[in-house]
Amino acid sequence: MKLIILIVSILLFTSTILLSQAHGIVNIGMRGPIQFMVTDSLGRRTGKDARTGLSYQEIPNTGYGIGCCGSIDPADSGDDEGAEFTFLKSIDSSFHDKYTFQIFGIWHGIYQGGIDLFQTLGGKGTFSDEVGVIDTLQSVIYKINFSTDSTIPPTVTKIVDVPLLIQDLNNCSNLGLIKNQPLYRGLSTIAHQTDSTLRMNDTTKARYHLLRFGNLIDTASADTSKIDSVAYSILKEDFNILFRSGVK
Repeated sequence: MKLIILIVSILLFTSTILLSQAHGIVNIGMRGPIQFMVTDSLGRRTGKDARTGLSYQEIPNTGYGIGCCGSIDPADSGDDEGAEFTFLKSIDSSFHDKYTFQIFGIWHGIYQGGIDLFQTLGGKGTFSDEVGVIDTLQSVIYKINFSTDSTIPPTVTKIVDVPLLIQDLNNCSNLGLIKNQPLYRGLSTIAHQTDSTLRMNDTTKARYHLLRFGNLIDTASADTSKIDSVAYSILKEDFNILFRSGVK
């Protein structure tokens, strides 16, 4: 699988001087059958939109190219190639922005990686490990809130609604991560009941169905012959985000 690395820093880290001036850094590395695009709060984009095949380099001081695993030089090559995005904010001014990190599927499979946020160079980082499932032309969105102000903690949030829960559930089944068909059918029925009651604006009943979904995957998780731990982790995360949001 191709490795996709997103590094938000200042240019390519090839200069010790630039490195010493870096104020905040975001590193995102993802492995899987995906391409991605980053959009800032002004709507400027950098990356590749797999739905259209178009590449963008609109965010100032950014680049998106091909490199190898762990590399920050797009001219590098290796057995584990992937796309790279680079950006740097110097120490001469404070910085705050909200990014949309959108992953596009170019095939069916699992993507995984991490989002690392550093408010100061060499400072304590915030690390977010992400695992998901995706298929061709599907997308998954994460919101990154980043500031060099140490009083504002950086955050990474997966955007989850019931249609995404159903998408993740179907992908887990198609990839063989849910190994028991009665379990899949039961989860699918409950997820669609949650969706239909939400469409009728009955949030109370939707939360009831969602709790049934959570209880069912929790019960099944003890038996790996029914559900793989990766599928459980993905679906449990979706459940938790939806339940905390009030099932919207």
